Amino acid sequence: MGAASGALTAGLVRAEPDGDRERASAVASIALCGGAGLGPMLAGALAQYAPAPRVLCYVVETGLLALALSGAPTLPGRTARVRWRPARPRVPAAIRRPFLAAASMSALAWAVAALFLTLTPAYTTSLLRTHDLLVAGLSSGLLLLTAACVQPAGARLGQRRARRAGLVLLALGSTIVICLRWIPWLPLPLAGVVVAGSGQGLAFMGAVRQVNEIAPDGSRAGVLSAFYLVTYVAEALPVIVVGLLANHVGLEPAVDAFLAVAVTACLCALFASRD
Repeated sequence: MGAASGALTAGLVRAEPDGDRERASAVASIALCGGAGLGPMLAGALAQYAPAPRVLCYVVETGLLALALSGAPTLPGRTARVRWRPARPRVPAAIRRPFLAAASMSALAWAVAALFLTLTPAYTTSLLRTHDLLVAGLSSGLLLLTAACVQPAGARLGQRRARRAGLVLLALGSTIVICLRWIPWLPLPLAGVVVAGSGQGLAFMGAVRQVNEIAPDGSRAGVLSAFYLVTYVAEALPVIVVGLLANHVGLEPAVDAFLAVAVTACLCALFASRD
C-alpha cells in the first residue's frame, strides 16, 4: 500500500479528463478513506459468518488486488518500454515549506484516526458485551467511512477552510472520547467517532489537495510518496507509544494523555493557520 499510494494518486491527476487537480485529489482521499473503512467491515463479516476465518479474508483481498492489477495496463502514461527504476521520495526545495504544512496536517489527522481504529473495536465489544467480529469491524471502519462520506460536501470548501474545519472537529472528537471516563453514556463514543471521522476526512482531503496543487508535474509521484511516508509513520507511532505508555500507567491514562496532546496540536495548528 505504501509503495502504491503516491504513484496512484499521481496517476489520478494525470487521468483526470479536464486536468482538474482538486477533483483528482478529492477522489484519491475519498478512495483511500473509504477503502480503509470498508476493509475492517468486510473482514469482520467474513471472519464471523464465513468459513476459514483466518484465511478467507486474505483470499478475497488477493482477488480484489488481482482485479486492480489487471487494470494497470490501462493507466495513462504507459509507454511501450517500461524501465523499472526504484526512486526515493523527494520534495523539491522550492515547495518544502508548504509541503511540511500539508504533511503535518495529514500526520495529525491519521495519528488520531489510528488510535481510534486500534481501540474502538475492543471498547465497543466490551461495552456491548459481545464477541461478534462484525460489530468490531463496523466500529473500526465507521470513522474512516464517515471521513469518506463527509469529503464530497467538504470538497466545496477551499483547501484552507477544509483543513481548519477538520482541525476543529478532530479536537472536538478527541475531547468527547476523553470525557468517556466521567460520562459512560453509550451514544457518546459513537458521537466521538463520527465527529473525529468528519474532522479526519476534511483535514486529510485539504492536505492532499494542497500537496497536489504545489507538486511539480515532473516529480509529482515522488512528492506524494514523501507525503504518504510521513502519513504512515504518523499513523503507526502513536499506537506504539500509547501501548508502551499503557504498560506503565494503564490504558485509559495513556489514551487520555495522547488525546490531550492531539487536541493541543490541533489547536496550535489552527492558530498557526489563521489569517
